[in-house]
Amino acid sequence: MINKIQFILLFFLFLFFCNKVSLFPIGHVNKKWGFIDKTGKVVIETKFYIIGFFFEGLAEVCIKR
Repeated sequence: MINKIQFILLFFLFLFFCNKVSLFPIGHVNKKWGFIDKTGKVVIETKFYIIGFFFEGLAEVCIKR
């Protein structure tokens, strides 16, 4: 059984390879999230506590707990 975080990462991975998203989440560095591009380059540093789907240039994020 996979947990919620694994499910979200698998879903992003699926969308990533279907070319539906331009950025992919980097997981839980110091309990924070960031994003990488298709080449693996960090584009948005790990500074968010909660992230939503990144689609068409926008993502919902939470910077405070």
